[in-house]
Amino acid sequence: MHDLFKQEFITPFLAGLLMGTGIAYGYRNFRFLLSGPSRTISLNNKLVLVVRNDLGMSKGKIAAQCSHASVECYKASIKYKPRIAKIWSVTGQKKVVLAIGNGEKGLTELSKVAKSYKVLSCIIHDAGATEIKSGTPTVIGIGPDSSDIIDKITGHLKLI
Repeated sequence: MHDLFKQEFITPFLAGLLMGTGIAYGYRNFRFLLSGPSRTISLNNKLVLVVRNDLGMSKGKIAAQCSHASVECYKASIKYKPRIAKIWSVTGQKKVVLAIGNGEKGLTELSKVAKSYKVLSCIIHDAGATEIKSGTPTVIGIGPDSSDIIDKITGHLKLI
């Protein structure tokens, strides 16, 4: 009788414990989706990296500059738009790399347009250690934010 009590008690107890732990974990990590106005929730977010193609940067240099822009944009979004940063982080961290041909002026114009839509952006200036002159703007990161809004800013540009 004593062994029967253990089996009838232990199995449901362990099942309940595991389910409760799973629910608590899910709530703790996704409660940001449940808070705040529902109209601001978008699970379709992205970060766009726009590279100057007039500089003739190597693929490795482009990758390094895009990495700098990704990190800076994410740091800014944690500080100024933490909810979007969290959603972007848990939904795959979508990134798109585009090219622009009209140099520094093009990056500056994109920055102004992003600001008008209240989207974070970050222009990366090269340190000058390898291929590019020090202080040269190379890439702009835009977002992360709603894909619909970012498409209004960068939809005219082509993939790199």
